[in-house]
Amino acid sequence: MPDGPDGKTYELYTPPGWNDVADDEGFFMNTAYTYGWFSDPWARLSVFWPAHYEPFESIAEQAIDSWDDLDPDPYTMTEYGTEYIGEAELERSREEPPPTSGAWQINEIVGTEGVSLTPNEHYRHADRINFDEIFLEWSEEEVRTVANLHAGHMDYASVEVDPGTAEEFPDAYEERVTPTGHGLVISLNHNSPFGDVRVRRALAYAIDTPDIAQNVHATLYEPITVPGGEMWQIGQVLDENWIEENLEDYSQDLDRATELMQEAGFERNEDDVWEREGK
Repeated sequence: MPDGPDGKTYELYTPPGWNDVADDEGFFMNTAYTYGWFSDPWARLSVFWPAHYEPFESIAEQAIDSWDDLDPDPYTMTEYGTEYIGEAELERSREEPPPTSGAWQINEIVGTEGVSLTPNEHYRHADRINFDEIFLEWSEEEVRTVANLHAGHMDYASVEVDPGTAEEFPDAYEERVTPTGHGLVISLNHNSPFGDVRVRRALAYAIDTPDIAQNVHATLYEPITVPGGEMWQIGQVLDENWIEENLEDYSQDLDRATELMQEAGFERNEDDVWEREGK
């Protein structure tokens, strides 16, 4: 970022309370909320809320005040919900669905079965909406969704099933394997051994990536041995020649992993554990 210490980077301190691991050593893994102070619209002002409609108007006003005051501890979604949204608001939403800015608006909430959506005539591309109605079915258990797919009851569903189950679905369905819609942020404590890039590279060489991927799922997951070279749709940005010339292949290489650990000052102790300066 332009205002970073060297004009390019911005250092973030991640409080231990935000992390799944309370230890001060090594990797900190948590959701992308690490960067929420800069970009998370939920924590500041969620632009998809109808801010002229209560209780969202009051929530938006408080979010704006929080932003203007540079509050380092903004409300979370749960805190907003607890303070502003109660049973009365939920019941009112069944009778008077809130306005939307998207292609669809709530037509009817059918008990606990699901929600009926119809085209929003105020949508800027209302003339291009290609369905008269969409029904979003609610299912407490994924097994019910899978059963509905077997019966041909649904037009679309997002489920995780084994290849054999997918093959048993009616021919009317097309299976599309998609990458995950979310990810994790790894924050690094540079005072730990992992602060040495050679240790991190050694770890990458030591891992049997194909074995891990196939243990998660035999066919749906592929090992990533060239970090940065196998990202979704990367072919639209970089060609294979550039990737081969500029990115490193981290296929398992235990000899290279050992070499890097030794370069970083580590040796195996009598328990076969890597050790540097007695640690």
